[in-house]
Amino acid sequence: MRGKIISYKSYKKKEETKKEHNLHREVKRLDLLASHNPTDSVMKELLKTKHEPNNILKKKTEETLLKLRQQHFEFGNKTSKFLANQLKQQTEKSIITSIVDSSGNITHDPSTINDSFRTFYSNLYTPTQNTSPVDTEIFLRNVSLPK
Repeated sequence: MRGKIISYKSYKKKEETKKEHNLHREVKRLDLLASHNPTDSVMKELLKTKHEPNNILKKKTEETLLKLRQQHFEFGNKTSKFLANQLKQQTEKSIITSIVDSSGNITHDPSTINDSFRTFYSNLYTPTQNTSPVDTEIFLRNVSLPK
């Protein structure tokens, strides 16, 4: 399939090149004819023939712009790679490799580090005073909250 596409594209390019070459030869021939015999029909034919290479050039320019836009889309803006590197660096900075536990020992084992954090935060957020719901209700009645 790929070989057929390549040969077709090669064939089309050869035909376009041949057409351009023939147009340039025709323009030269009509220029020479117009210089010797400047009639209206020759001048119209010359102008018409001179515009055809411009149309071909315009078509090529449009194709080149399309390819350029595609390349810019594919290869141009590499923010995703930049952001991926930033995220990688950020995660490397946030990884805790060792910790001193409550007994004063330095540990490097990830499961022990997780257990140390779990016990620390559970002790931190466990209430030290045992309050009853009645005490909480009395406290909330005495607090004046803005309306």
